[in-house]
Amino acid sequence: MLVSPSGKPPCGNAGLFSYTIAKEFSPMANTYTWKVGQCDRTLSDGMITTLHYTVSAVTEDGVYSAGAYGSVGLEAADADDMIKYDDVTEAQAVSWAQAAIGGADKVAEIHAALDAQLTEKRTPTTGAGTPWSA
Repeated sequence: MLVSPSGKPPCGNAGLFSYTIAKEFSPMANTYTWKVGQCDRTLSDGMITTLHYTVSAVTEDGVYSAGAYGSVGLEAADADDMIKYDDVTEAQAVSWAQAAIGGADKVAEIHAALDAQLTEKRTPTTGAGTPWSA
């Protein structure tokens, strides 16, 4: 992750990003994909103020999927450390979103919640319906 000397992500100008990072984690070997679908910014200086992200998880066999989404505000970067709009990469936007939500601990928490959703889909513990239309 890129940070400025003040410890803040060097948020620059932004537009629409769609970046995928896929990683496999044990024990279930699910694949997690992080995307930033929108960056809100201040037009006068191009400072990114908010990132809107999605996280999807897919089982190793590709049968089940789950997702989560959120928005996170960013602290203002120092003007000297700001990255110009045209130079912001998709990887940086994803990295900034992950850092701003709480770093590796929060990322692991989101992955664990998605894992639980996938486990419930694979081996349901609850059901719904009516017995007369089964």
